Amino acid sequence: MSVGYRVNSQRAIQFRQCATRHLKDYLVKGYTINQKRLDELQQTVQLISDGAAADELHIAEAKGL
Repeated sequence: MSVGYRVNSQRAIQFRQCATRHLKDYLVKGYTINQKRLDELQQTVQLISDGAAADELHIAEAKGL
């Protein structure tokens, strides 16, 4: 990361702006979010909820969950 701060080109400027924005967000919020993993977890929870709500759950389906 420090290399991007030593180079003086348009690409380096874009890198510094992006890095500064991400660091600032992290410092302000105190955490980061991986949206893809959050979406996958949400789908998993929905699948388990649907399975729990089903009246009859077969053994094969239960193992799949």
